[in-house]
Amino acid sequence: MKFIIPPQFQMGARTFRVRINDKLLKELNFKGQLVDREELVRLSQRSPLSMFESLVHEMLHEAHYLCGLDDATDAFEAKVIALSSFIAQGLVSLGIEPDFSLVPDEEDTE
Repeated sequence: MKFIIPPQFQMGARTFRVRINDKLLKELNFKGQLVDREELVRLSQRSPLSMFESLVHEMLHEAHYLCGLDDATDAFEAKVIALSSFIAQGLVSLGIEPDFSLVPDEEDTE
C-alpha cells in the first residue's frame, strides 16, 4: 500500500515542512536534519526506505523534545538510529510503501 509522504506534518501544535536538500546534507555528511526553530525536516535523496528511516528518525527527535526528554548524548543518538530503523522496517514489512514524490526540493520552495 503506497503511503504518500506529504510536504508537511504535524507534531503537537507545530507543523513541520519536509524538504529534500541533497547539496546541504552531503556537505554536512547527514542523511536528514531537523531544524527545530524553522519547523523544517531536511532529507537527502536516497532510496524510499532510507528516506523513511531518516524521516522517522527526525520525528523521534522532535517527539522526545516535546516530551521534555531532551538528551544530546552519543548514546541517545545511537538509540534513535536503532529505533527509527526498526520502526521504518516494521512499517514497510506491513506493506507500507513510502512515496516521497510530493516532497519538494528545498531550493525550489524557499
